[in-house]
Amino acid sequence: MAATIGTPLVSEVIGSVRLLVVPVTFDSSYPTNGESVDFTSTGTLSTVLSVSVAPYTGGGIGAYYVPTNHTTGKIVAVYGDNDGGANGEFVEATSTDNLSAETVLCTVIGR
Repeated sequence: MAATIGTPLVSEVIGSVRLLVVPVTFDSSYPTNGESVDFTSTGTLSTVLSVSVAPYTGGGIGAYYVPTNHTTGKIVAVYGDNDGGANGEFVEATSTDNLSAETVLCTVIGR
């Protein structure tokens, strides 16, 4: 399965770009290195210029920080790891974690 893009909450043309604000729900088996999300599948964009991600709803909301990997275009779920270990302050969710209760809000700028 893959992450699911919800109905856009905002879809506005501003100058030469389009701004979309859309909820994205993770799937029941998180893939290592993040979720691929194709925002062009909304039918309103042919090119994505920028994506910002923020927590929205879910069972563990606040537990996950969701940066976008701009190199791969993936949304990555990481959580705070304050054990002082060598793996750093944030750790990516484990492959196959069920994050289907987690929805993030994506602000997408494109054309």
